[in-house]
Amino acid sequence: MKDRGLFDAVIQLNSYLTGSTKYIIQFDFAKYFDSIDHKYIEHLFSVLNFNISDTEKYVLRAFLQHPIHDAKHYAAGPPEIRQIGVPQGSSLSLFLANLAGHELDRRLEATNGQFVRFADDIVAVTNNHDDALKILKAFEEHCRYSGITINHQKSPGISLMSSDIRSERRSFFVNDGDGDDIMILSDFDYIGHKFSNNKVEISTRGFKRTKRRISKILYIHLLYSLKSLGTMDVSRVIGKHFDWDLVTCVNEIRKFIYGGITQSELAGFLSGNSKLGKMRGFIGFCPLMDSIERFQELDGWLVNVMRRALAERYRLVDALLKKSGKSPLSKKVPSQGALISGDWYDGPSKLELELGLPSFVMAWRAARKKYKQYGLDDFESPRYYSHASDFPAVLDHYDA
Repeated sequence: MKDRGLFDAVIQLNSYLTGSTKYIIQFDFAKYFDSIDHKYIEHLFSVLNFNISDTEKYVLRAFLQHPIHDAKHYAAGPPEIRQIGVPQGSSLSLFLANLAGHELDRRLEATNGQFVRFADDIVAVTNNHDDALKILKAFEEHCRYSGITINHQKSPGISLMSSDIRSERRSFFVNDGDGDDIMILSDFDYIGHKFSNNKVEISTRGFKRTKRRISKILYIHLLYSLKSLGTMDVSRVIGKHFDWDLVTCVNEIRKFIYGGITQSELAGFLSGNSKLGKMRGFIGFCPLMDSIERFQELDGWLVNVMRRALAERYRLVDALLKKSGKSPLSKKVPSQGALISGDWYDGPSKLELELGLPSFVMAWRAARKKYKQYGLDDFESPRYYSHASDFPAVLDHYDA
């Protein structure tokens, strides 16, 4: 049986949001992996009917209690033996995290609400406020037993999601009578996706992190040497529209967005003339997002930020040449159309290069088409995914 993954959680949650009024319950755990009490794990070993052998328990205990050193005081004294917290970065980490959340799952299943949990990211949905309070109580009871705590400053708590009831305001009481108004939502973020009553988009944080990732690529390829080192091999930009660093920059951005698929391969697939293999990277995260607007916004932003980075690059190149007593290049920034088509390039023509900017919309269209025709089998969602709203950071795994 195939393990359930991130996309299963997205599909399941989206199915819960049909109807006019839903209460959304979201709580963020404070350092979830770092705060799981080992005594609680031992308690679960004894009370849960999991098929875990004595040898496997021995391995799990050794994994939990391995000696650790503080990096700053490595040679100062004996290592510390971990008493709380689960080391991250392996399949054992995920197993122990799921084990720690098992009793919470059972408590939530006993309520009238519905929920999805992906590692430590949980969201529950109910049809009325009383059931939402029961789910809140289940969270609080779980935290008392497990050693895990809720980060109330970052947790939305109970919210009302409704497309047609805007006047309802109710107070609920938590934490020894501390009350607050219920916030009215039109949408919310969960594991890299933004959910509303009628569509699924890229999450707000994922949208911002995507921009930051592209901005980092632009800075490293186009501006780092000039700004941080104060020097550059100017022969890389000689010619009307010849810029080797722009070539490598465009290719790196394409790799991030398309996950190794070429522009011609995507175009062939969209025209119906070819097939595509595995979808990884950004394109591999898009199949369940059913709205084009945010991808159009990213495409417009990409062209704009590329032109601004190039304007700064050529200004710094001219300043460097002037400082050396040489004539400036007075190089013009390519137009939007030239950047999109790749016509800006006038270097060696024998090289087989794809020089046009990649498109977020094109990636999304290909992902949606493949999902509609072949399902999710060829989409490689992140296997290890805590704090999934940060999904572009997880995509770094595919570039390593």
